Amino acid sequence: MGVDVSCYRESIGRFLCAAHTVKKGKRLSFLDIICISLFAKYDIRILPVTILLHFVFHQVDTRSIISQQVEKCDARISKCTHDRLHDHCDLIISCSFSIVCTLLLISGIEPNPGPLTAESSSSSNSSLDDVFKNAVSFMHLNIQSIVPKLELIAAEYSCHEILSFTESWLSPQVSNEAILLPGYKTPFRRDRVGKAGGGVIVYVKDNLNCTERRDLVVCDIECIWLEVRFKTKKYLYGTFYVPPNSSPQVWENIEQSIDLALSCNLDIIVTGDFNTNQLRNTTNDRISMIKAQFSLHQLISDPTYITEHSSSLLDLILVNDPVNLLFSDIGAPLLDQIRYHVPVIGILTQPYKLHQVFKRKIYMYDRGDYDSYRHQLSLVDWDALFITNDVDAIARAITDELIDKANKNIPNRIITVRKDIPPWLTADIKRMIRKKNRIHKRAKKTNSTPDWAKFRLFRNKCNKLVLNSKN
Repeated sequence: MGVDVSCYRESIGRFLCAAHTVKKGKRLSFLDIICISLFAKYDIRILPVTILLHFVFHQVDTRSIISQQVEKCDARISKCTHDRLHDHCDLIISCSFSIVCTLLLISGIEPNPGPLTAESSSSSNSSLDDVFKNAVSFMHLNIQSIVPKLELIAAEYSCHEILSFTESWLSPQVSNEAILLPGYKTPFRRDRVGKAGGGVIVYVKDNLNCTERRDLVVCDIECIWLEVRFKTKKYLYGTFYVPPNSSPQVWENIEQSIDLALSCNLDIIVTGDFNTNQLRNTTNDRISMIKAQFSLHQLISDPTYITEHSSSLLDLILVNDPVNLLFSDIGAPLLDQIRYHVPVIGILTQPYKLHQVFKRKIYMYDRGDYDSYRHQLSLVDWDALFITNDVDAIARAITDELIDKANKNIPNRIITVRKDIPPWLTADIKRMIRKKNRIHKRAKKTNSTPDWAKFRLFRNKCNKLVLNSKN
């Protein structure tokens, strides 16, 4: 009654071979050429239609070829098996056709999926920018003589609320008035005594509440501790400079100073140049011992001191709670030198009151249409403005007419003025600084010689612009 197993397997094998032959294909059909041409002309937008056309016509060919192959099966295959093969083919065709129709109904495929509008695309970026604008940022850099670089510091780093520098190379003969930065308090400084070099100096924004904690400084180590106070939280911010090949006593004093800071039960942020390379991954150096002893986290991983033959991680950010920082990284070098340090930057999670700013409308007088301006003023009924005896009302009416016609004929825009920005820091310099920073990020990412050469070129242009504008 039934079909022999070997015969059934033979017939199924012939069916699969036929289907495989149809699927594989050895030559493009006329329909294939039409679909490819449509796809090339209309791009991916025509893809659902080409799929539907190709599918419908090919299923007809597939059905006919399979029928021919099945008819050639051995006569011992029963009609029941023959019908099952046709039913199986119909099921595959109907399911595939349903899937294609569903794809067409859900409006096709996007070639570049993303946000629906430009506004929604920029909203996430703007919200992230707002977070950084409303947070406190700090920066540390081994400056190697601060006096000749004050203009560059004011141009490059005025966006940070706390600026700390090591190797300030200051002496008592240099007064605080000679090293002031616009928008910052009188700097906190600790100069090296007895010999040249070294020294630590910290600048804090005018509207940031802080006091110096000299009780946390042990012996004669080069460090400054500040207690920075916000509305709901306090931090201890320490800046250290450790000379190369320092004695064990210096490191013991540093450990004691950090221990005193932690005993205040406040979150601490320690930064500075420690002159011990953290890229070596050794566990017996002093920084590793301090991290283990006080459960501190070191957040910088890229080299901060570059020479012609080597790179080292000397400038660090140590915190007892990494949650306090939104972001930490290195910045672009300030000058084009053979040996140089790069700044380390951190942004606190603590919200911060924005700088005092105000809006101002400016007119581009060199682009004004003054013929049209005079013509529109000539059409004003000036006599109608004098119907009242109120001199102030007449003056306001005349002023409003002049400004209204000026707004229509002279290009203008609204700018934001910040009181703590020096007047010589022009919009061109700010644009050049932003462009230089973008090129530096690209050079860090690609690490290619042309990108680094381009960065050095723009850095030199930027520094030249700053010095010329200042002078």
